[in-house]
Amino acid sequence: MTVSMLINFIDEHCHYYYSGPLHEEIYGVQIAEKEETLIPNILYVTTGWRNVVMTQNICLLIVPEKDISEIVQSLRQNVMKDYQRNINLGNMGTLVTEHTEIGDLCSAAFKIMGNPVCFLNPNFQVCCSEGANSIEADTMKIRQNLKSKSISSGRKILLLEPETAFPYRRMLAPIFHAEGLIGYLYIAELFCSFVSKSDEYYAEKICKLLSTRESMRSRDGIISEKQRFVEELIEGSITDKDLLEQKMKHFGLYVRPSYYVFSVQLEDSFQTKTVVEKLSSLLENPVYEYRGYGVALIGEDDLDIEREEIKSELIEFLKQMNLYAGISNNFSDLQLMPNAYRESIYAVSFRKRLTDKVYLSFYREIAGIHMYHQMEEAGIDVSFFCDPVALKIERYDREHGTKYLNSLVVYICLNCSLQQAADVLFIHKSTLLKHIRVLEERFHINFDNHRVINSLRRTLEIFSYLGKIDVQKLLGNEQ
Repeated sequence: MTVSMLINFIDEHCHYYYSGPLHEEIYGVQIAEKEETLIPNILYVTTGWRNVVMTQNICLLIVPEKDISEIVQSLRQNVMKDYQRNINLGNMGTLVTEHTEIGDLCSAAFKIMGNPVCFLNPNFQVCCSEGANSIEADTMKIRQNLKSKSISSGRKILLLEPETAFPYRRMLAPIFHAEGLIGYLYIAELFCSFVSKSDEYYAEKICKLLSTRESMRSRDGIISEKQRFVEELIEGSITDKDLLEQKMKHFGLYVRPSYYVFSVQLEDSFQTKTVVEKLSSLLENPVYEYRGYGVALIGEDDLDIEREEIKSELIEFLKQMNLYAGISNNFSDLQLMPNAYRESIYAVSFRKRLTDKVYLSFYREIAGIHMYHQMEEAGIDVSFFCDPVALKIERYDREHGTKYLNSLVVYICLNCSLQQAADVLFIHKSTLLKHIRVLEERFHINFDNHRVINSLRRTLEIFSYLGKIDVQKLLGNEQ
């Protein structure tokens, strides 16, 4: 790391003076000792000139005495970080020469940059991402946002400032092969702050390594035309309805009254091919690999996902393989598939937030959880939307060691069926009836008023999101 890069890490409020060449490579930082003879490639830090013997190409930083320890520690950490980044860059160079797949190269780029990264094609579609689930979920938003900016195909690295859709800075570095643009390196400032010169330097080095490729797409074999069509649907790249109809006819696909998207996480599976083949058989639809997921487009006529025998066999296989799958809401227009794909992924991620004992999740069942998550990200305290009565019950249980909230959860979830609720709670019917009377008399709940019940249902969902209750466990619905 050069001196000019390194001193950028010094707090702008600290008064310092530097003497020496700015482009000298620095391999260490140390405090200048009394009458010490200084040598090149070391950044020496001191509080005055008087005891320093200067020679040519010496790098000397003078700082206030009260700040010297903190500054030296900070600079040493950044030199070490730069050393590690160089090692990771060298490793990525080795991977490139070995024709490593794009996913592994993306992981290597993430290690270098220290922030989530994506590889984009020239049309800003995400080919691969690494570092944060939110990046995976925002692939369509990334593309739409970048396309709206009319970005030129020049060689300049762009630093995009925070905005409503992306409240953090982003870096966009073009990748060229034989003078032609083949894609972009996209970096999100989520984990650590950008240091412009340093991060731009490493982004440029990564792009140079990637320029040996002909494309940002995977080299893991030629995919079928039909699989590519499904990928185009997921990515929303087919905007012409006539072209969409022509492609459907070409692949022998019939228009269905509605569709679902099924997605299963494959990244932790060591038997991907076997899993994909088995799921294709169970779903009676081809499952395609797509960026760490197995994805299937299911027409309503092809598979009734409500049929218990199909669900049970599917769940049993997922459980056996320790895989988690999600199913989107139904939709009638295939141009809505990008949103449905995200729903199928959200179904898994938000269900896992509640429990890791459910292997097949439906987005319709966690849509409320998704809404509360977005509210929290916007800085809204979701507990404000809880029914005051439910809050009183939760507090009463905590203070008195009672379990009235559990009884309320199960009773409402089972449509106020006294016997069913008692069986699930493993208590006698008369005991549950006593609990219900306490809820009615002490907490004034009218179970015949549908508005009251709806308010309590919403609150129980929020409680579940906040981790106050585990509905799946209480109901014994864990798969």
